[in-house]
Amino acid sequence: MRDMNQDSGELYAYRKAGKIASLVRTKVAQLTRPGVPIIKICEETENMIRKMGGFPAFPTNVSVDYVTAHYTSPPNDETTIPEDGLVKVDLGASISGYLSDTAVTVDLSGKEIAMVDTAEKALRAAMSIIKAGINVGQVGKAISDTIVSAGFKPISNLGGHSLARYELHSGTSIPNVLTHSGQVMREGGVYAVEPFVTKADGKGYVKDTDSAYIFSCTDSMPPASPKDNPEAELLTVLKKRFGILPFCLRWLGSDFNLKQFKRLIRSGSVISYPVLVEAGKRIVAQAEHTVLVKKYGCDVLTT
Repeated sequence: MRDMNQDSGELYAYRKAGKIASLVRTKVAQLTRPGVPIIKICEETENMIRKMGGFPAFPTNVSVDYVTAHYTSPPNDETTIPEDGLVKVDLGASISGYLSDTAVTVDLSGKEIAMVDTAEKALRAAMSIIKAGINVGQVGKAISDTIVSAGFKPISNLGGHSLARYELHSGTSIPNVLTHSGQVMREGGVYAVEPFVTKADGKGYVKDTDSAYIFSCTDSMPPASPKDNPEAELLTVLKKRFGILPFCLRWLGSDFNLKQFKRLIRSGSVISYPVLVEAGKRIVAQAEHTVLVKKYGCDVLTT
């Protein structure tokens, strides 16, 4: 990861993307109420990002109770927010490809305040030790120790990630448990840090479901040129519009050809991100900020 010139236009763009995401995040609690269609939350947050001069870095995720990540509304989604739901809203903004990523958990029952607070405390514990050269495993340990000491369990197979221009996951993983990967956080690097917390009797890991509503293009191309192959033409349009950033079917319009799109998935030119659930079907809370790593600490870009 290249170190960033801290007086550069890159830093300005990252800060603007972070500020937009932060402002939208503060409005999430007002949107998240029992009976509200999930598609309304997705579309309103994405439209707010656009109105503030950004573009959604990825489709807004609205994950309820034991659904942990990767749920965004498909077209015409009729799913609504349930009474007493524990709702995680994960969103991000892009400014010229420079990205932010942040999340908040809304506890509609009022009974899971301790779990939500633990996710936030774990995030603060991680940010308090982040500095240039720190091993990501130590960040994971700080997160895990905070969660376990509060009587909960971290999600071991989800975590944060480094960000780069037009890349939401750019190679470095920030775990929520102690690991020994040898990866370190670099000065000038931008990272999303995101603790996930479940009940002590949960499995502590997530598994895929059969549903997927978020997609991205890969570097694979169909063998024929766009003139000879409608799937290749569609892929060219998708790559021009989104690059390798995640997108959803809601963003493609009504004239989009679903059969061609499914063939791109089968060919490996487009990948899907399955909805993830806690393996024991125990509720999950999440907190997340995007940080810029400095020599002796970090700047939080999404506050």
